[in-house]
Amino acid sequence: MRSMSLFRCAVTLLAVLAGELCAAEGNRVKIGSLEVPRDCPLARNERPRLLFRGRDLPKYKARIRGPMKEDFDRFKAYWDRKLSTKNYQAKSGEAMDGVCLGVLYQLTGDRRYADAVRNSTEFKSPARFYQRPFTIDLIFDALTPGEIRQQTDFFLKDAETKFRWGRRQSALWPGIALYGAKTGRKKEVERWLVEGYKAAKGQMATCNLWAEHRGGDYNSFSYCGNHSVIHMGGHLLALSNALGEDAWQQCPWARNLGSYYVYHYPPWRRDAIHFGNTTGGHLGPHHGSLGAGYCLAAAPAQYRDGLQQWWIYNMLVHQNPNLKGWPKVSRENTVMNGLWGRILFYDETLPMREPKDFPPSRLFVYRGTASMRENWSKDATFVHFSAGSQSAYLPDGRQNADANTFTIYKKGILALDTGGQHALDSMRLKLEPRGTHHNYNYAKQTIAHNGVLVIPKSDPGLRQGKARPSIGGQLSKGRPQPWRTARGYKQKENFPLGKTLAWETSPEYDYVVGDATNAYNPAMVKSFTRQLVYVRPNLIFLFDRVEAARDGCRTTWLLHAADKPKTDGTENADKRIHPEGHFLWTGSTVTVTDEEMGGRMFCRMLLPEKREIRLVGGKFHDFELPDGTNIGPTEATYRASGLGTSRA
Repeated sequence: MRSMSLFRCAVTLLAVLAGELCAAEGNRVKIGSLEVPRDCPLARNERPRLLFRGRDLPKYKARIRGPMKEDFDRFKAYWDRKLSTKNYQAKSGEAMDGVCLGVLYQLTGDRRYADAVRNSTEFKSPARFYQRPFTIDLIFDALTPGEIRQQTDFFLKDAETKFRWGRRQSALWPGIALYGAKTGRKKEVERWLVEGYKAAKGQMATCNLWAEHRGGDYNSFSYCGNHSVIHMGGHLLALSNALGEDAWQQCPWARNLGSYYVYHYPPWRRDAIHFGNTTGGHLGPHHGSLGAGYCLAAAPAQYRDGLQQWWIYNMLVHQNPNLKGWPKVSRENTVMNGLWGRILFYDETLPMREPKDFPPSRLFVYRGTASMRENWSKDATFVHFSAGSQSAYLPDGRQNADANTFTIYKKGILALDTGGQHALDSMRLKLEPRGTHHNYNYAKQTIAHNGVLVIPKSDPGLRQGKARPSIGGQLSKGRPQPWRTARGYKQKENFPLGKTLAWETSPEYDYVVGDATNAYNPAMVKSFTRQLVYVRPNLIFLFDRVEAARDGCRTTWLLHAADKPKTDGTENADKRIHPEGHFLWTGSTVTVTDEEMGGRMFCRMLLPEKREIRLVGGKFHDFELPDGTNIGPTEATYRASGLGTSRA
């Protein structure tokens, strides 16, 4: 009789499992319309399963007793100190507290870490990013049924009000974290898990497309952290751990991201160059408030990549012993918010390889950028060239009218991009409080970059819908069909704004050719190619071919400098537009000096016989349009930043 009862219990258990998971062929089962391996943690309802797999917990516990003991002890001591403060609370749903405390709970079994999360005010309200579902997954067995129902309600409310409008990929993590919980809302969770999965795979495909030919994506540098990594890092961990997919190996975007950043560092500091977006200034993706970069700690071991290992260490782990005061505290906070990545994923058998072990120059084809440098030393010459996007797909919010533009560094910034590319810049620079007024009307325009303006006497037409040609002709928004037709492209055919026509690198020189023809109004510009040769160590040759499509167009070559440049000829005030800040030059050689760092550049101009050389700059002339309108600065701007850049 007893054996009969056991048999009936086994049949009941199988029936329950069959009710939760629909049968599929072979070793796979269905969750809604999604097929997953039968033995993956999600199908088996094993937890944790997002940041790492519960079945691997013995391995991680062995690591903190062995090679990661010193790092773990530092990590634990830091968070113990935080918990000991009076009335401890996590600052927000974007903070890393929950993940850090959840990792400590799993590795030590100490319930107080889970309780600190459960009892925090922040945990009792909805949160949008990956930190919350990863936290839920790590402390799931410490939550009460009521707490699990509350987190499920938060998720499904957000799903209906937010995720359905373009943020579906964010539903992947809470869907995985809450699937299988007994909340009475199984079908709803299952639906959004599937929706999130599909959207996440679509985002990965898009990022992989952009990452072809050595990396990059549609975002600028700081945006790589705030918009791509915040999703992709979490997706790669979730897909790999919960679903058993080989997600890291299927993601060249993540494979190449480290080298993409490294090749865009200025020689004297380890953060991304001021190119395309000025909210950067980070060694890698922004990992402070959004925790975006921390998930990438798993990448070096996945790819056996020593350069990634160096990058992750310097971005997420290294603490400069020379730092004092608040910079020291700030760096420690940054490191300790993500040291779990090193504790869990660091491979001590993989040696770091520094940038000096690699060639100094590299082309990122699909992104259309070339990074060329003398060598990897602090005082090396560094030239960056943007031919423009190779693809028609570029979200308008990230679009700059900067095809065929360049920047130059040598003991400072000698030829720079200007303006603030983001609303955050406008706040930091205390520009006019008018939303994106400065960002869209100056910083994204060709006139803010070292490019070429082609300005007609009258509007040439060929505009359509929301398409927005910039000051000087390049597109800054949209892809108007009349432009496509005039250039010989079909309606749905890829319409790249820029193309890299040639690239060659050698120990002696680098050579790149960009074609920005498509970026300009066909009624104004018939063709525009720019050739740049960088001869090591210190010679740069630039040759432009601009063919106007009509008479009466004025072609203007731009060079921006941080400090006022000088000419070998004469300089006279030009009061046609403003009583100050405008000058007419004669001569053929311009000297640009970075007065703070001491770098110097001599620019010899080979210009047509009929030409005019103008200098514009100084206070309230930094971000000036051709008609004399200066976009954005206030008196507070100059007190905060000491601006006063010049444009020749």
